[in-house]
Amino acid sequence: MNKLFFVTAFLGVCALTHAQQSSGFQISGHLDGIENDTLIVYVQAENFLRTERADTIVMNKGDFAFNLKEKNLRSVVILGKPLPGKKPFEDGKYIDFMMIPGEYVVLNGTLDSYTLQGSPFYTQYNAHQKKTESISRKMKELRKEVEMRLKTEENKDSINAYYQKEYEVMSGQMSQTVFEFIKTNPDSDFSAYLAPSLGERMDEGLALLTERARTGVMSPYIQAVASMKKAQEVRKKAADKLHPGVEAPDFTLNDMNGNPLTLSSLRGKYVVLDYWGSWCVWCIKGFPAMKESYAKHKEKVEFLGIDCNDTEQKWKDAVAKHELPWLHVRNAGEPDVSALYAIQGYPTKIVIDPQGKIARVVVGEDPSFYAYLDELFK
Repeated sequence: MNKLFFVTAFLGVCALTHAQQSSGFQISGHLDGIENDTLIVYVQAENFLRTERADTIVMNKGDFAFNLKEKNLRSVVILGKPLPGKKPFEDGKYIDFMMIPGEYVVLNGTLDSYTLQGSPFYTQYNAHQKKTESISRKMKELRKEVEMRLKTEENKDSINAYYQKEYEVMSGQMSQTVFEFIKTNPDSDFSAYLAPSLGERMDEGLALLTERARTGVMSPYIQAVASMKKAQEVRKKAADKLHPGVEAPDFTLNDMNGNPLTLSSLRGKYVVLDYWGSWCVWCIKGFPAMKESYAKHKEKVEFLGIDCNDTEQKWKDAVAKHELPWLHVRNAGEPDVSALYAIQGYPTKIVIDPQGKIARVVVGEDPSFYAYLDELFK
């Protein structure tokens, strides 16, 4: 992830009156146990599908204060900057919450045990967290137990069955707590935030909300989760159908010039669909090998880059920067061709034969893909 130092950080804890007057989003407080006295703040993109930026915040003996100047709802994750030789999230300790522009939060404690104070949303957040703390702790302990048992010679199926049974009980307890809160606070923005956490029962939770809560500040998040659920359903159905030998689903997306390009118009030669994004590190690392393979086989195969989860400008800038000579379209979500092809990770390359049938699917930047093309066209 690229570090963009867009946050204006300053030492000490800012006054709450100043935070309330700000049009941005103010975060301040004190965290113990951060070994190098430095935080990393990850901010998700507006669609909540990927990390938009990562920022470093220097603390002063555990104290910190900074301002995120986003104008729209965002999700934020805070963790300690890892020591040399360690990776972010390796210790499983982090704090995540939703940030609402114009509001403020005071964060105190440790990455394992903390409180959120400030505007009413975060007061309710903190109260709910305390109420579900024991369940969350049991879930973490269950995961650790299962991870340890999976390293032994014990039967893996029995371990997974045990995990599913125990997790369903705890998940049911958590859902019941969420329903109780929403029923008691149907007009709360925090209730609207909780409803998507109900998973398959999300619609039941949303039905309990007032119209104001459903269409208020949390509506972008609700819509994003609903879209993700719909995409997951489409992916599941697609995954059951997509395998070598079946006909590749047709689609039409706009190319770099804004003109529609239909997959079936390329029929008659091999086609490689490359699902990628400018934010995807491994996608970018794979471009030199792709360009070499394309130059070698372009008379027999057409590459079609399908950009996902980017703005139009970031997509076009990335194509120009990396000088990608093949065809390009952007997956803007109508239709969502990543769901249509059950894409689970990036990059994913799908080879389609001249008859329009799927020949191979390769997930990740895998040298076997290029070996496959060399063998196919030797």
